[in-house]
Amino acid sequence: MTNTDFPYVNNYGKLPELFEAIIHAPEPSKFTHEILQKILGRQSPSDRPMISFLKRLGFLDEGNIPTSSYKAYRDKDKSKVIMAKCIKSAYAEVYATHENLHDLQKDQIVEKFKIVTGLGSDNKVLGAIVGSFIALVDLADFTPTTPVDVKPLLESESNVDDTEDKEPDLLKKIGFSYTINLNLPATTDPRVYNAIFKSLRENIFK
Repeated sequence: MTNTDFPYVNNYGKLPELFEAIIHAPEPSKFTHEILQKILGRQSPSDRPMISFLKRLGFLDEGNIPTSSYKAYRDKDKSKVIMAKCIKSAYAEVYATHENLHDLQKDQIVEKFKIVTGLGSDNKVLGAIVGSFIALVDLADFTPTTPVDVKPLLESESNVDDTEDKEPDLLKKIGFSYTINLNLPATTDPRVYNAIFKSLRENIFK
C-alpha cells in the first residue's frame, strides 16, 4: 500500500518563484486559481496543483483560506524559519525515520521516502515528492534558535593594582535583595543590642 499524502508538485523547480511571490503579493482573503494566475503569475495549467500543494504544506486550510503559517511566511525576516516548521510538520512521518532528514544527501532522502511511501525508486511520483521536499528545504532555515550573546558587564581592568580600590562595574549594575531574621536574646541590657547591630553594620551593611 502506497502513501503519497505529502506536499509535492511535478514542476517543483517553480516553487522558489511561488513562495517569493507569496512574500511580495497582497495576502488574498481566499486563495483561488485566479489569485494563482493573476496575482502570483502562475498561469500554466501545470501550476494548478500548487493550491493543493499549499494545503498539504499547511499554508491554506480546507477552504483555501491562508493560514497563520501563510501570514507569517510573508515576513521575509521569518520566512525561512516558518518554512522549516511547515516542512517538519508536513513530512513528519518521514522525519520520524531521521530527525535531520533535511541534512541528508539526495540518495539518502530518496531511501527514506521510498520506505515511507512504499513507492519504487524509479517511480515518477516518488521523484516529484523528493524533488519538492528538496526545493522546500532550500527555502528553509533549520538552525536551532540560540540565545543572543550578552556582552559582559564587567570589563577587565587595565591596571590590576587598582581593582581592589574600585567597585566592579558588575556590582554597580546588579541589585541585591535579602532578608535577615534575627533571634535576639532576652535581655534588658541595651549594650547587647548595640553590639549586635554594630556587628551587622560593619560586617554586612558596609
